[in-house]
Amino acid sequence: MWQYGRSCALVAFLLAFVPIAHAGTAPWSARVGYGRVAFDTASVISLGGVTVPGASVDVDDADVLLGDLGRDLSRRFTARVTFGVPLTVSVDATGTLAGLSPPLSGRLGEVDIAPLLGTVLFAPFDAHGWKPYFGAGLGYVMALEASDGDVSSIEASSGWGFTLQAGCEVALTPHWSVYVDARKVHFATEVSGFVPALGGPPVKADVTLDPLVVSAGVGYRF
Repeated sequence: MWQYGRSCALVAFLLAFVPIAHAGTAPWSARVGYGRVAFDTASVISLGGVTVPGASVDVDDADVLLGDLGRDLSRRFTARVTFGVPLTVSVDATGTLAGLSPPLSGRLGEVDIAPLLGTVLFAPFDAHGWKPYFGAGLGYVMALEASDGDVSSIEASSGWGFTLQAGCEVALTPHWSVYVDARKVHFATEVSGFVPALGGPPVKADVTLDPLVVSAGVGYRF
């Protein structure tokens, strides 16, 4: 995450020396960028129907390729839909669950997820092509496929979440731009399955993910 932050800071520093153009009046825009997803997890885990005190899970941070499509609603407001290429996240045992290794390996499983976010953004000003913005909306995170680890027949639920977004877009020409962006998605999922190494009891985990997605990329107006 630190290396990614340094890369974003370097991009912002270099942009200070790039000739800036005023943004065009084309109402549609498409953007593509590279993002880093950092999860802020909390969980409640039950094994055989009994809550396990101190048990928790950790979800590894991941990289994601993002694309979005925007439509200007007015001079200041833009509606934007963001989608991400499906990414695989690893779910690891922590807390008291980590003390069960062995017989557990510590890797509960892997889940493929894909985000779809819709936000309305407000740009308070546009100064010589520099256009900061912030806004909010809804997101839907799809759980596509799961791979077993310590948990067999693992399943994860899809669901809705609240999204906050802020960033800055810089116009290089009337059509082309670059941007730096951050999104906070408040989302929770339910993971379930069975644990063969402990005799096969059912396990259920209510996991709050709340990922922070920091991205940078290029945009085109049309």
